[in-house]
Amino acid sequence: MRTKTDRLAIALLIVFVSALKVDAQWTQTPGPSNLHGGLNCLVASGSSLYAGGGGVFFSTDNGASWNPTDSALSSEGIQTIAVVGSNLYVGTSYGVLKSTDNGVSWNKAGAGIPPVTPVYAFAASGSNIYAATGGAGIFVSTDNGANWTATDSGLTTQYIFSLAASGSKIIAGSHDGLFVSTDGGKIWASSDSGITEPIISSLVTSGSTTVAGAYPGVFISIDGGLIWTAADSIPAPAHAIDAFAVLDSDIFAGSYADGVFRSTDFGASWTPMNGGLGSNTYISGLAISGKTLFAIANGAVCQRPLSEMISAIETAHERIPSSFALKQNYPNPFNPSTIIDYQLPRQAHVMLRVYDVLGRKVKTLVDETQSAGLHSATFNASSLSSGVYFYRLRAGTFSETRKLTVLK
Repeated sequence: MRTKTDRLAIALLIVFVSALKVDAQWTQTPGPSNLHGGLNCLVASGSSLYAGGGGVFFSTDNGASWNPTDSALSSEGIQTIAVVGSNLYVGTSYGVLKSTDNGVSWNKAGAGIPPVTPVYAFAASGSNIYAATGGAGIFVSTDNGANWTATDSGLTTQYIFSLAASGSKIIAGSHDGLFVSTDGGKIWASSDSGITEPIISSLVTSGSTTVAGAYPGVFISIDGGLIWTAADSIPAPAHAIDAFAVLDSDIFAGSYADGVFRSTDFGASWTPMNGGLGSNTYISGLAISGKTLFAIANGAVCQRPLSEMISAIETAHERIPSSFALKQNYPNPFNPSTIIDYQLPRQAHVMLRVYDVLGRKVKTLVDETQSAGLHSATFNASSLSSGVYFYRLRAGTFSETRKLTVLK
């Protein structure tokens, strides 16, 4: 029988654990919210944060306080905010505005874009800035946004929702799939290989990987948007992915009604990060500033320390698996490197090798005894030609083989 002291100790332990759980969650900043007409976009620039919707608001103290940049912007209908060099650009329901003084003052900067045309996204490549519009296609500026020229040859739609630059390629997401330009936006070609959803609401690049948020789902490309692979681990219900933020190899995704997800493998798998947000939370903007991830959640700015989410993932990864397993490599197809994950429920001698289609060994990645847990190996195929290869894991009596594709 438990004594009174035992019961008190257990009660205190429960309170302590509960307090830890409460702390590890999102909290709303005392900043602009639906009282200001709602917010739908967010960007970080140095130590400043900018949120847009019913006007543009800025914070220089990590979200502790917010102020409007210009009260006149409240009627503009802010759709997106971008930082290009030392300038700020906002896409509005009526065109483009630009600030050269950190948002203190704004000027019209959309000459060439038809009047009353909403601008949904920007992307920069070299000295060019690209603007995606709702109903007028894509425009490019070569003079820091002062003048814009239509660049839509090859587009099958004029409704463009998202843009991203991947090396020398410009990628555009629309309500009619994806398009890629390799010549600075002069000519666009449809790029829907592997895409099963036509509406692409958001795009982001992380290293050589491009991730597309669709309605619904996520798709990944490692070749500048030519071939795409679906990432299936963001769960139903089927809602759009409307926002991304990138920190090194981590990608955060914001969804319509499903909250925030985090990927540590360039979009191949995702983990929900929704403590404190509740259900049916619409994320319309994400930005990383310092050690904090900020989100526009149901029209208000929320924040969460990155250390909480990273620790949560790492703690989960420290658990001992219940069975042997060989995971699909990511990214796939790839050039030149890919990562192969596998798990061991107990210590075993591990042999991980790659073979060609004729069964000839081309590379031994692992040949050693390893402890129980999650493991990974990197395969660099820079010396191999394009094609299909196979990788096989042997651990004790366990054996499994999977296919990978080198695409150059």
